[in-house]
Amino acid sequence: MAPMLRPDPGTMGDHKVMHGEWQIGQIDQRPSFLNKDPRFIWALNGVPSGPKGLRLAGVADTIEAAEAELKKSWEEWLAWAGLSDSGPPP
Repeated sequence: MAPMLRPDPGTMGDHKVMHGEWQIGQIDQRPSFLNKDPRFIWALNGVPSGPKGLRLAGVADTIEAAEAELKKSWEEWLAWAGLSDSGPPP
């Protein structure tokens, strides 16, 4: 089961990143002070530790790039933890 974006009803332009019903991260839209295009701040949440060099947060120019970066960190964490992203058991 791939992480999915779910709009955060409390804030305009922000999204929760969900793995089933578990929130694994968030992507928040913020205005840029240098130009008119917004920036997207992403963060991986709920992981107590991880491999050395694991990125837990970052900034991207588009929501798609933020989603891709968060997904990459999620997959790195899953591999480090010895888990798979196969979804719930049957």
